[in-house]
Parts: sequence; structure tokens; C-alpha cells
Amino acid sequence: MIWAGPRVSEAISLAWEDVVDLDKGIVRFQRSQVRGHYKVTKTRRSAREVKLLKPAREALQAQAKLTRDLKPVVVEVTERDNKTKRMRPLRFVFHNSSTHAAHTSSDMLLKGFWRPHLKAAGVRFRGPNNCRHTFASQLLTTGAVPLEWIADQMGHTSTDMIRKHYGKWINDDGPDMVGILEHALKL
Repeated sequence: MIWAGPRVSEAISLAWEDVVDLDKGIVRFQRSQVRGHYKVTKTRRSAREVKLLKPAREALQAQAKLTRDLKPVVVEVTERDNKTKRMRPLRFVFHNSSTHAAHTSSDMLLKGFWRPHLKAAGVRFRGPNNCRHTFASQLLTTGAVPLEWIADQMGHTSTDMIRKHYGKWINDDGPDMVGILEHALKL
């Protein structure tokens, strides 16, 4: 998640049917799982196709060996009108490593995977959505991509959310702005 920026609810509902091109790392985030229920994304803008950065692409390719060939699970997905429900056969990308079942909620992911792995790694607790925040902050700090691209990649309707929630500048990670200005101004 740290190299892709999805919401936790989107990551746990990602299915192999959403992987457009595994080699190129193109995935479609089109549903989320909230309180044990699957629903299409809250807004049309949240439903998006993204091209993964190399570390995320490689992790997805490794995960394919573990879960891509599992049998689909038929789940009920609520449409955006909050009334229409459709049954969808899905092969989920991420599974509980103990039970081999798809994660049934973000709480179960937190208790069964996230906390134990942070503890084993000696990392103080932080919520899994920190991965999303870190992804956005790192993209912003590089200055390499426009705000609009970041908003689109993360499923936001505008750049305002990016500025408001993720706009922390990380000096040590950023480019040499003085050097860039001196070069641009021919100083």
C-alpha cells in the first residue's frame, strides 16, 4: 500500500478481476469494503485505474503466485445508489495468511495482520492509512508530478484534499529547490 496509495477499504477489496495488466501494473480500484460490506466506491472519481510504481507492481506480481489462482468468492456489492445489490464472483488479491480467507473487514486486517507485523518488525504502532499519507507526502515532496495526477491516482475529486491532508513538505526528501531556482534564473 505504501507505494500505491489506496484506502485500506479499497486495498482489501481489490480482486484479480480488477488487475487490468499485471506486467504493466495497471489496476482498477472500483469497490471498497466497509464494516464487512462491499460497495462500489463512494464517488465516480474514486473509481479509478492506476499504474503502480515499480515496488507495488513487483509486490502484486509476487502476490499473484499466492492468490491469483484461488477459486472466486461470490460477494454482494452495493451500487452507488445504496439500493441496488449485485452478486459478483471475485478472487481477492489479499488474504489472511493464517486462514487463507479474504479479509472480512479492515478491523480484522488491523488485528490479524497489521499489529502483529509492526510488533515483529519493532515498529511502533501506526494505522495502515499512514501508508496512504506517506505515499501522497512523498509524491508531493519530489515535485516530480502535478498535484492533479496525485489527486487522480488517489481518487480525490480535487487537489484541495491533497493540499489539506497530505501537503506536508519533507525537506530531507525534496529536491534542491535553491539549486533549481539558481539554474532557472541563470545565477
